Amino acid sequence: MSLLADHSRVSAVVTPLITRLMRAFLPVMVVAILTIMHNPINSLARNETPELTSLEGITHYGMAIDEVSKKFVKDDAILEIVYSKNLSDDNMDDYVKQLYEELIRRIEFWISSRKELNEHIKIVISNCKFCKIGYCKKKGLKEIRIISYRNNKEYMRTSVIHRELLEKEQIPKIAERIVSNCLSPERSPSLSFSGKITSSCLPGSIIFRFHLWPIRGPSIDPVV
Repeated sequence: MSLLADHSRVSAVVTPLITRLMRAFLPVMVVAILTIMHNPINSLARNETPELTSLEGITHYGMAIDEVSKKFVKDDAILEIVYSKNLSDDNMDDYVKQLYEELIRRIEFWISSRKELNEHIKIVISNCKFCKIGYCKKKGLKEIRIISYRNNKEYMRTSVIHRELLEKEQIPKIAERIVSNCLSPERSPSLSFSGKITSSCLPGSIIFRFHLWPIRGPSIDPVV
């Protein structure tokens, strides 16, 4: 009997307390639930899709992407190679890691073989594997893109498709090609002309039009 009496006394105290707490928090809970429900309903009514292009530095399944970088300094020169998290949609797979390590080895050799260096060179690697989120979704092209910058100006770009790297014996050759393209000596602008020449004995004109076409195109991808 004493146990029943104690239980009754506890219930008499606790039940009113729980009731007051529920009354106090019920409006907050209702507002929160309505807010959560309201946004998807509005999105569906306006036929909107989630804004995935603005999300960078994560995979489409929510994992953070690691940015990997290596810097070399020689004399007055700085050379950086960066695996950009903001320009990629996945972390490095094993074959991408192998390519990155092979690039570092060849860059080290390239630097050691140069007597004088006085430039700031940056090589940026963008890995778009799924194209479902961020920069890669906007780009819409599944590839590994490598861009080199000299003194903050784009100099050269090249790309590799993922299946090329699945043949591991080809990775050293691919890395050699990339380093050759991205670190080749500075090129002068090419010169071309077009025009027409009429005979000097007849009424006419001589017109030459010269066009300079720089090897380096405008920078499209941001330097990170």
